[in-house]
Amino acid sequence: MSEDPPGLLRRIRIDVSRRALDRLVASPSLCARLGKKRATPIDGRTFDLQTAALLAIDDFDRGSDLRRLSPREARAKMAEQIAIVDLEPPTRVTLGRRTLKGLGGPLHVRTYVPDDLAGLLPTVVYFHGGGYVTGSAATHDGFCRRLSLGARCRVISLDYRLAPEDRFPAALDDGLSTVRWVFEHSGELGVDTSRVAVAGDSAGGNLSAVVSLRMRSEPQRPRLQVLIYPATDARCGHPSHASMGEGFLLSREMIDWYYDQYLGPDRALRLLPDVSPLLAPDLSGAPTALVYTAGFDPLRDEGEAYAQRLREAGVGVTHVEIPSLPHGFALMTRGIDEARRAVEKIVTDVGKQFRSM
Repeated sequence: MSEDPPGLLRRIRIDVSRRALDRLVASPSLCARLGKKRATPIDGRTFDLQTAALLAIDDFDRGSDLRRLSPREARAKMAEQIAIVDLEPPTRVTLGRRTLKGLGGPLHVRTYVPDDLAGLLPTVVYFHGGGYVTGSAATHDGFCRRLSLGARCRVISLDYRLAPEDRFPAALDDGLSTVRWVFEHSGELGVDTSRVAVAGDSAGGNLSAVVSLRMRSEPQRPRLQVLIYPATDARCGHPSHASMGEGFLLSREMIDWYYDQYLGPDRALRLLPDVSPLLAPDLSGAPTALVYTAGFDPLRDEGEAYAQRLREAGVGVTHVEIPSLPHGFALMTRGIDEARRAVEKIVTDVGKQFRSM
């Protein structure tokens, strides 16, 4: 069978863009020239040179603005962007695939375990980011491999249903079904049920927070939540939404577009704790939390506010802000050295937390 031309063209675009990116980030002088307009501190924070240069490119081509695309086109665009700016997935991890029965039909998960580990292992159930519309287990393959290797754990990554084809609460229902399935099948999956975490970035961080709250009274429940620049308040009224709402990859307009796809026209849904966990009246009993926020992110302040609410509720919380990075840094390890170091810290922290349990 002949090569599919669209697929071939996509791979060529990715390869050419990767080569150009590698040359750019390897040149401090070129990064400084491109990112000159980004040198002024905002909210007391300053970009590193590589981040500033990448944002200057986005200022020119507006590649982060997906609103003009259909959801299907947006997913393809996002996947291609991630393939360019994230490092190739590490080896030494065994990838498996499983299918489970969800409320809306079959659910597909990817399983990861380091090649040198076996038996019952601490386990992370991972929910990918992408505003409930884009992203997939495939786009987050590299991060999940890094998490499995760095934290010395099993990772189970879910392809939950996406909006607008499947709106709220489809993604949440899929998340709950998957975590419960992991506990029910822990023996065959090799899961140490005393050390189960939920984790996710952005919208996946939101799902992790909500699943943690919804399951806190169940006999078998997650003992750790790892929230990476999570969305916690769909009102979008925190100061960082104003100061970081335009020109930092995730804009206020894009956030609104994502919520419209996920929730539909009824804006009252944004106030539900299952959408905005920061608005939940009581956060007590939630699992220990690791919360990571980005300095140049409109979601920064709501992530920090959620960490504080958890702390006030008596939950053990570690909150780390990566001040020089934007939203999405967990999948930008090729383009930004600081992003790679931040990911290394996250996965190391998760491993330390598991070892202390």
